[in-house]
Amino acid sequence: MIEHHYHEIALRCRLAGAATRRPPAGTAKGAAYRHYWELAVLYGVQAKLRSGDVWVPGSRRYSDPATLLLPAGRWAGQRDDFCTITGTEADPRRQLDRLDAELHAAVAALKAVLVDPASEGLARIGEDGDLIVSPLSAGPPHWFR
Repeated sequence: MIEHHYHEIALRCRLAGAATRRPPAGTAKGAAYRHYWELAVLYGVQAKLRSGDVWVPGSRRYSDPATLLLPAGRWAGQRDDFCTITGTEADPRRQLDRLDAELHAAVAALKAVLVDPASEGLARIGEDGDLIVSPLSAGPPHWFR
């Protein structure tokens, strides 16, 4: 990845005219391009900082994302209250099963709307297979009540 960034930075610098002069005589080949390597490293570090793959201790902006989470012991005590308030399951498997059932119910309801002649123009499947939904009125449709 750094190699890719090195070439990108080197190309940018060459286009800007930064590499138009020859390296001084007697310098090693790597030393002549040291500024490209430094720019490539800085660019790579910047990208990793922004993505959260690398963090800086003591920094607010680039700190470890895990520090923003509740400690495990504290979360265990608050999990039940959180699940009650949000209406979710504490067990992730059961929550995923519930969401899967909701998705299948919503798809079944959508299929019923697409087949229903009373909902003509409300939603349809386009020629390329995309779902096309026309703008809805202010109130809920009759089939939603």
